[in-house]
Amino acid sequence: MEEKQKAAERQAEGLIKELEQEITVLKRRDTELEQLSHTEEHLHLLQIYSSMCSPPHTKNWTEISINTDLSGDTVRTALSQLQQTLNEKLTKTLNDKLKETVSTELKRIQQYAVDVTLDPDTAHPQLILSADGKRRHTTESPLYTTEV
Repeated sequence: MEEKQKAAERQAEGLIKELEQEITVLKRRDTELEQLSHTEEHLHLLQIYSSMCSPPHTKNWTEISINTDLSGDTVRTALSQLQQTLNEKLTKTLNDKLKETVSTELKRIQQYAVDVTLDPDTAHPQLILSADGKRRHTTESPLYTTEV
């Protein structure tokens, strides 16, 4: 009986360490997201969006069972809810910050937008310009050749 208790304690200690490591990783990620939300480097945020968008790999704690007097279902349910809440918060925070950043960056870029009209006389021979000179298409071979 005493051996079973010690084995259960060792198992519980190992699981606690794993859970603490996951919590540390999630807290670090939350801190990184918070720092990114205040950065002015919008291009950097857009570049790392895909890696930050997906939730970090975490253990499926619903499959863990420990022999204790506590109801295993209660602990499993609590851990599962905690994991779900953390993932939802992480996703929401990232999406909110990304929307804000993309909107700001788009406005910044749009202030430099200009209306361009291309001159068919000076355009590259492989460019086909629309009648209004605002759109172009490319062709494999030049439309005309200039002889010297």
